[in-house]
Amino acid sequence: MPDRDVLQGLLDRVRAAEGPDRELDALIWWAFADHTDDHPDIAHLAAQQGPLAVIDKYWPPHWRTNFLSSIQHLTRSIDAAVALMERELPGWDIHFYPEGEGRPGYVAEMDWPADALVGDANYFGVNGRGLTRPLAVVAAVLEAKLTLSRKDRPHGR
Repeated sequence: MPDRDVLQGLLDRVRAAEGPDRELDALIWWAFADHTDDHPDIAHLAAQQGPLAVIDKYWPPHWRTNFLSSIQHLTRSIDAAVALMERELPGWDIHFYPEGEGRPGYVAEMDWPADALVGDANYFGVNGRGLTRPLAVVAAVLEAKLTLSRKDRPHGR
């Protein structure tokens, strides 16, 4: 799982996004990808400057174009955003609400799976906000991952 700083940085960018963003899609994909076989130089450069710096340094220009065209459109497609949620947070539920009177955007509320609740806890959820539904879902996934990474997470999980 990405570290808290990476998750928070991604969440900040998703909250600020005004629509689909292929670079943001790439950053989110990179954050959740398996890097166990990465060369140490690549891992260090990615940690210091981000995945696009790795692509720029090590890949020919047409590879970057191919890479960006091959990853899911997480910030544009509700299907891709929900697929990210299902892969990273299996069993979670999601509900959408309009942001509120006179405010643009959506709220994606995600609920913890019922079988994961412990003790007297009967609810745990997170809200993600975005100008579009895909952005709201991605924000909710990042919010949930941040919550799960806390040492003092709710209900002892």
